[in-house]
Amino acid sequence: MSDRVLVDTNIFIEIFRNKDNRLQTIVDAFPEVFINTMIYFELVRGEPGKRRYAAMEKYLSAYELLHLTEAICERSVLLMRKYRFSNGLDFPDALIAATCLEHDLYLMTKNRSDFEYIADLKII
Repeated sequence: MSDRVLVDTNIFIEIFRNKDNRLQTIVDAFPEVFINTMIYFELVRGEPGKRRYAAMEKYLSAYELLHLTEAICERSVLLMRKYRFSNGLDFPDALIAATCLEHDLYLMTKNRSDFEYIADLKII
């Protein structure tokens, strides 16, 4: 198994909002943990006030942020063309999957069914 993992939004929601220490321990076991711009946007968008927003910002600062690049965007367009109508791929998930594929990362997610049909994507 890889030491490099991109952690999906749903994992962080469980950890941050529900204080799931078991999941935090699993995330902490990886030497290299990443988020991408889409995951960042999804997480901070859901915070209702300044205080929780600031707490989320502080929490996320522990993880390396991978920005969307031209290569990631191009790959996500290919994924949308291939999987949008056959499997219902949504654009945030396409960007997340493309980030993993471009950076050779495993994806840690609670929603395996959102990604399992994507060729070459490694899911934990």
